[in-house]
Amino acid sequence: MDNTQQPKPDRKRFAIASFVFGIVSSIPIPAVLFFFDPIKPVSAEMLRVLFSTIYSPILIMIVGLIGLILGIMGLKSTKRIFSVIGVTLCIISLLSGSFLLIINIFASMVSPH
Repeated sequence: MDNTQQPKPDRKRFAIASFVFGIVSSIPIPAVLFFFDPIKPVSAEMLRVLFSTIYSPILIMIVGLIGLILGIMGLKSTKRIFSVIGVTLCIISLLSGSFLLIINIFASMVSPH
């Protein structure tokens, strides 16, 4: 009989996937800030169009949630730093996605149809 234990599989794939999902879900944040001009007054319609067309806030939150789950699963891997960065980016994306969703809802309530 062979009593050797099988080594635990490394979860570095989860850590790297979390990192990638974190980057992908964070792309809209600088894009929104780049198009926002603080000097000109911004109408509610412009805000609604801006925040809903770059990426859907719901899509940002879905990608961020998937990345967060993968990052938590990859915390005990050899690529732990990728997992930590991925979890951080995904949390920021979840918060910004929910903020954009709230802005989008308020902008659609304010604009007359």
